[in-house]
Amino acid sequence: MEKSVKARNLILTLSTFLIAVTSAIADDTIDRSGKWDVNAPLGPPTATLEFSTSEGTWMNLDVHPEGSQIIFDLLGDLYLLPFTGGDATRLTKGAAYDFQPRFSPDGTQVLFTSDRDGIFSVWVADFDGEALSKFKAINDGNKTAFGGANWTPDGEWILARKRVTDTSSIGISELWMFHKDGGSGIELVADGAEVDSFFASDDNRYVYFGAAGPFSYGRSPYEAIWSVNRYDRKTGEKRPVSAGNGSSASPVLSPDGKTIAFVRRVGATSTLWLHNLQDGSEKQLWDGLDRDQIEAFGMHHIYPNYDWTPDGDNLIVWAGGKIVQVPVDGSDVSNIPFNASVALRYHQPLRSKRDPAPDTLSAKLIRWPVISPDGQSLVFTALGHLYWQGLPDGAPQRVTDLAALEYAPTFSADGNTLAFTSWSDDAGGVLHTVNWRRGRPGSVDTLYAAATQLANPAFSADGEKVLVVAGSGANLRGEDLGSEQRHDILLLNANGRGQTSVVISTANRGSQRRITRPTFSSDGQRIWYFDDEGGGGERGERTPAKTALVSVKLDGTDKKIHMQFRYAQEAIVSPDESMVAFSEQHNAYVTVLPRTGEAVDFDPNTATLAFQQLSQDGGEWVNWSADGQSLSWGFANKVTQLPVDELKLVSKVEPRDAGDDGILVLNVAIDNNGQYANAGTSGDLGQLTAALERQFQDAAQVRIDVSLDDESPWKAWNELDTWATESKVAIKRLQDETEEDEADDEAESGKQEYNIALEAPRSKPQGLVAFTGARIITMNGDEVIEDGTIVIQQNRIAAVGRTGEVNIPADAERFDVSGKTIMPGLIDVHAHLGYGVLDVNPQKEWRYFANLAYGVTTTHDPSASTHTVFSQAEMIETGAMVGPRVFSTGFILYGAIIPDMAVINSYADALSHVRRLKSLGAFSVKSYMQPRREQRQWLIRAAATENMLVVPEGGGNFPANMGMLLDGHSGIEHSLSIGQIYGDVVRLFATTRAGYTPTLLVSYGGQEGEKWFYQHDDVWKNEKLQSFFPPRQIDARSRRRVMSDEDDYNHKIVAQGLKQIADAGGLVNLGAHGQLQGLGAHWELWAMTHGGMEPWDALRAATINGAEYLGMDDHLGSLEPGKLADLIVLDLNPLEKIENSESVRMTVINGVVYDADSMDQLWPESRERGKFYFQ
Repeated sequence: MEKSVKARNLILTLSTFLIAVTSAIADDTIDRSGKWDVNAPLGPPTATLEFSTSEGTWMNLDVHPEGSQIIFDLLGDLYLLPFTGGDATRLTKGAAYDFQPRFSPDGTQVLFTSDRDGIFSVWVADFDGEALSKFKAINDGNKTAFGGANWTPDGEWILARKRVTDTSSIGISELWMFHKDGGSGIELVADGAEVDSFFASDDNRYVYFGAAGPFSYGRSPYEAIWSVNRYDRKTGEKRPVSAGNGSSASPVLSPDGKTIAFVRRVGATSTLWLHNLQDGSEKQLWDGLDRDQIEAFGMHHIYPNYDWTPDGDNLIVWAGGKIVQVPVDGSDVSNIPFNASVALRYHQPLRSKRDPAPDTLSAKLIRWPVISPDGQSLVFTALGHLYWQGLPDGAPQRVTDLAALEYAPTFSADGNTLAFTSWSDDAGGVLHTVNWRRGRPGSVDTLYAAATQLANPAFSADGEKVLVVAGSGANLRGEDLGSEQRHDILLLNANGRGQTSVVISTANRGSQRRITRPTFSSDGQRIWYFDDEGGGGERGERTPAKTALVSVKLDGTDKKIHMQFRYAQEAIVSPDESMVAFSEQHNAYVTVLPRTGEAVDFDPNTATLAFQQLSQDGGEWVNWSADGQSLSWGFANKVTQLPVDELKLVSKVEPRDAGDDGILVLNVAIDNNGQYANAGTSGDLGQLTAALERQFQDAAQVRIDVSLDDESPWKAWNELDTWATESKVAIKRLQDETEEDEADDEAESGKQEYNIALEAPRSKPQGLVAFTGARIITMNGDEVIEDGTIVIQQNRIAAVGRTGEVNIPADAERFDVSGKTIMPGLIDVHAHLGYGVLDVNPQKEWRYFANLAYGVTTTHDPSASTHTVFSQAEMIETGAMVGPRVFSTGFILYGAIIPDMAVINSYADALSHVRRLKSLGAFSVKSYMQPRREQRQWLIRAAATENMLVVPEGGGNFPANMGMLLDGHSGIEHSLSIGQIYGDVVRLFATTRAGYTPTLLVSYGGQEGEKWFYQHDDVWKNEKLQSFFPPRQIDARSRRRVMSDEDDYNHKIVAQGLKQIADAGGLVNLGAHGQLQGLGAHWELWAMTHGGMEPWDALRAATINGAEYLGMDDHLGSLEPGKLADLIVLDLNPLEKIENSESVRMTVINGVVYDADSMDQLWPESRERGKFYFQ
């Protein structure tokens, strides 16, 4: 009889994980054990796209050394083709994106770039003439991107391009060399710039490579951006080989080592040239290339890999979607035909339905939460005003009845006085005090008034003095509130008497960074504050400024820097000056405050001091109680308070643990007969595993939790454990629960969490209004109603139809708009509106008015100051501000090195970031240049779990963009970096229906569309536009303008691809990128037609398509009964001429009617707009 688990006294680990080192193509088993697998399900449903094609987009290729075969890439798979053409054989498959193949000098191996291990890296595989095997990563274990690799002629070494980023996600590139058997590599060329294609000479002495300075926007392709250089492997010397106007890029060395082929821009045409290495002469060979990336980021070469034939008589290149043979003698070129069978598994894009305007709004963006010294009250800013609530669970109430916006509350140490600041566009900033007695607010007094913004007051311990931070008068100079030159820390007497003095000034840290929050020292003789220090450096090594914790005397002298934090938003010293609470990279921390006489650098990731991470999924607004016995922090609509004596300081950050979130946990029981039970059924191992596999086929991560009886046979457990290992799922033996739980003798924690349940009715007008006699472009299918009527009740459309067929209630206000055109309000899904202020919001945001004046009624901002955009969005919804519907991702999930970067090293990290932004009001996140595909896939999984959208930055990275489409991103933001696209890419966009928002005004790859409009429009003469902008802004952008030939404008090529995608059924959207608020949306709309798109399709992109992209097409995007009343009245018909879209006469947003020229309100009551704060 078998021994039981108990009899053998078996000791098992709680969790067993498989780490597989196998060929990605030989073993198709998806790893669901917890190790990332590019092929794993991500949450959205999957489907397969299958088609045959004889053309492809941006195909890299290489010729076999024997000249018998060509290898090329197509949509992330490698294909093998007979040199004479025909059917191509697919060599790789799966979700990994494989490209840039190169045969080894002996033809027995293939080098290529792939993200199959989580990031673009260099891989090599054996090649037997028909198939690939034994896949191996050359730079294995390196989380930096490498690619574009090539062999040295002896086959021993591999040259590769390393991508380096610093504070910029664009970064630079370096040339590295690896031994074919591995290693960490050797740096060859690292000039803080860019390198392109590279080839080694037959004698292995020289490496020829393309080089350019660091990328910058607006470079002229007619100048010498790129050059061909030579690196001497004996001496380390670098010398130029070919340079000149039009550039010399993407060099390829001939088999005899005498000639270099390269790409050069001649006029508006990309051409193929030959450079004679013996005498330095050059000649143009062919002018049929597709648009190169000489002006672009050049993430993966300036032109796709091409090659010589072994005899040196021909160059084989990709152009026009085909594989082309170009004879070097100048004779006629010819196509090498191919037919490739494509089979791609893709995830359907993340998209879900949502109501943009429920009747009640729950405030999520809570700022400056502060607990009274007696612990009885919580005061905070939300919806533009101060609120207070009794603790622990009182209902929020207004502190004052001021009409001005209210900010930055703080209590005196005795709790008898509350100070705060206010802002009104007309009067400026005011510092107020509130008499606080018996746990409630009393009378309000003015302590100090200024014409500029004020923030962050603080009392001295004795209550006699007050600090407050003042702006430098940006609003008085006609500038944004976010454009302060500095911030002055002012010192006042709390009784309002005496002079106000400037203690010291601090830097404007930017709209995503916190204005300094000064406090008094314990003896009242100094002040503490935080400010930016340092930063900068060479390209590739730039670092952001550190956050310095500083103290000075009350007269501003004796400045001392005590600590420097790498990324901190704020740092507040405890009353006894022994500790510092700070927020950094989205979470709250506390550490000790050393006294060394020198500044101490502190970073939680490499901690030199003991510290504690206070929050996991968001923490800021750190505060100490007046007695120093507790500290508090807030995030979203929650505030947490922790007694200091419960702090548990440590010396390292523990990896975030998501628990079982995102893991499919399946329970199995083994009885004493060795039978397996799961989900109510019992059977043998085969029956169990078949049932389990059915359950986890759509799961990315699986764990089998196994419970055993005391007499369960060892063999049953062993067989299940073996199967789990082979199936790449985690398995965990549950501990016996026969022993009684030990009594919990720990003292009850004093930690408190307070929820803020502030709700407000969503603003909407009362009554009915009708528009009669207009042409109505409903965007409901192809419906156009001539002589139509629309009736609006409150904020929704009650009826729409032909005049005379629609009943207009007698009490409805009527607007006769005969001869005009009505259409849905424009939806700008890539609108940047949220970086214009610091911590203080204006009452009237000029960007919002400019957009409404030009008919933009819904905006989605995929990169904004988190506090600005969500606080103002809530104020719009409750009627405290006027603006379009404002939705946003908040600040981007940035992959480069900045203070608010999003560090993502696991699924748990990704889930935390998604939940953090969701709690603040986001329904989308922007994955911004996260360099690793595993990071981007973790975000997809997390967003799918939280019913969120993921709108990624395109980043000029074509291979990454295609991977984004396959992985289920909601869409691609910005244009593809390449110019022409072909049927393969068109079909992928159309089939997935992932959104494509090309932002043509800033299109990648060449001269952008915005400059075309400045060239053709004297926009500074537009009086309507000027009336909404701060002075001189439009002049700065438009008066000194670029003049270019029409063929130079790359946005037209991008627009041609856009038309192809739209014609094929793809989801094309309008996104104006905030380039010129209001009018810019029309420019983007018109630019779509520059590629041949018809006005109707362009208008769809600007209305119903954007609504579908955001999941709001049940409420927005077309004019139908029941939908929200967002529409525009035009003087002219945009179907006749797309430029007529600018003729906006009236804008209706949420049922409220505005005159579009002045933005005075017309209905439900007449109201003048008034002046902006800078006027």
